Amino acid sequence: MAYKSEILAVSSSIPFQVALDAYKRGVFPWPVDEEFVFWYSPIRRGVLFLDKFNYDSVLGKKNPGLNITCVFNYLVADELKNARLYHIGKHGQTWLTQKLIDFYLQALLNDNFFSLTAFENNQPIGTIFCIRINNYVCAETMYSVRKGGSKYALMALVKYLQSCDIGFIDIQVLNSITQRFGGIEIPRKDFLDILKTYLKSEEPFPLNDFRIIVDEKVIHLSLD
Repeated sequence: MAYKSEILAVSSSIPFQVALDAYKRGVFPWPVDEEFVFWYSPIRRGVLFLDKFNYDSVLGKKNPGLNITCVFNYLVADELKNARLYHIGKHGQTWLTQKLIDFYLQALLNDNFFSLTAFENNQPIGTIFCIRINNYVCAETMYSVRKGGSKYALMALVKYLQSCDIGFIDIQVLNSITQRFGGIEIPRKDFLDILKTYLKSEEPFPLNDFRIIVDEKVIHLSLD
């Protein structure tokens, strides 16, 4: 597959099976407003190799002890609405349209979508949302309840995926925030080669709630 452009199609809807097949080919829906959806395949793809994750960007140099409980698929519909309002409040608009939310919720029912919410002192502090197909993980968006809370959800997801022998997350388009966490760009062809490898997995990784304990920058993952 050798597309010369990045925007491959425009539609007014996000049919579930069409979108799922598109992800398998390195293409994802990107709404430009409430009406139109671009189908996008970046020539330079943003990826996060988990062994290159920059933990200092989350923990800082002066690291207090942390005890974070991490819960998969916590009130997903409500959390997606909260994320939409968060992005509208922060940017005045959002690509997280109701059409995209509806697709995510259908993907959740099909085990092709998950959320991971980080809790501290029994209060949610941030959530990350991802598409998953077999062991391919595509980070779609995240939002914070407490300032900076979403970065703890991302850090927790990185540690959990590493425990499942998963080595990368598709972050689609690199920006200053994901670059700070260790994200890079790679050629589309290289991304598609990696994608094929993770799609071949016969058994997808489990979604088991867990805890992240940080003590003097030593990060422990506990499934208890």
